[in-house]
Amino acid sequence: MYNWIKAHQLNIMLALCAVCATMMILLLVTRFLTKRRKWILILMELTASCLIGFDRAAYSVLYGENIKLHGFLHHICHCSCFQSLPD
Repeated sequence: MYNWIKAHQLNIMLALCAVCATMMILLLVTRFLTKRRKWILILMELTASCLIGFDRAAYSVLYGENIKLHGFLHHICHCSCFQSLPD
């Protein structure tokens, strides 16, 4: 099981990013939530989608074939993830 997760880690992260984006789109069309709660949930899903996307980009550069962009893109992705953490 561990080898399967290790082999498909980037695909799992892409699926989770797509789930967050889908939830965000579905929250846009919902009517039963108040406007304030709806926008809070939309922003939470957007933040989660961006964090998973940036982590996926960092892992794909780290473990991928494109070594030229390794240092720059890896640091950009991790910087964006760590800047979004609360103090």
